[in-house]
Amino acid sequence: MTGLTLDVWTAGILDKIPDVPDDRGFTFTPETLPDLPVTLSCANLVIQKNDRTYNANWRVDQLSWYAPKETYSHFALLLLAAALKPSKCELRLVNEASELTSVFLDSDNIRGFPDLFFAKFALQSFEYWPGKVTKHPWIDGYASSVDSLPWFCLTNRDDCVVTEDQWQSRDVLLGFGTYAGHLRLVELLLDFGQPSNDKLEIELEGEGGFRGVSVQSAESTFYLPGHLAWPPVARRA
Repeated sequence: MTGLTLDVWTAGILDKIPDVPDDRGFTFTPETLPDLPVTLSCANLVIQKNDRTYNANWRVDQLSWYAPKETYSHFALLLLAAALKPSKCELRLVNEASELTSVFLDSDNIRGFPDLFFAKFALQSFEYWPGKVTKHPWIDGYASSVDSLPWFCLTNRDDCVVTEDQWQSRDVLLGFGTYAGHLRLVELLLDFGQPSNDKLEIELEGEGGFRGVSVQSAESTFYLPGHLAWPPVARRA
């Protein structure tokens, strides 16, 4: 593995963020985070792909994420940097157990808030307040619109999937929806990565389950070490 790694890029930032939920928050600005390089690598994040069938006739993509707490927090900071400053970055997943090889971030792809769907924003700051983690977040009054939820797109490097072979070989993730959905995911993963968090799983389902993702999004389940699904095992191609 060569080049700049995700943990080195985020070095020292997590030390500034409060842990347990209280009356303290932390305000991120574009100056809080370093500029994003064109590429980063990460050996501690594994994303595997599967599918889930609802009512025997409706199949959706399902992504399983495996990482330690600190890596989820680092990934959240990566997402936040894309929202706070113009940037394009490829996060290369170099763990052999990961079926996805890259996550692509592009600040130009973040859409406006749901009530201003096509509007573009120059986000000036983001205030983070630590919160408690639940398996199905946002289930009670989750959002005024499903466009306020994160969006995950499983595709290939050309973002062109036509044939069955292309469909089966998808190994790239794009995201993560509107600013509202994107920042919800940032907050969720920062909470999941907090040292005080004792939950080992978060499940973001689509409209067939406990709604946690936007329309036409892949579902995502996030695991921590200690869960029965841990550790991830490399699958044969």
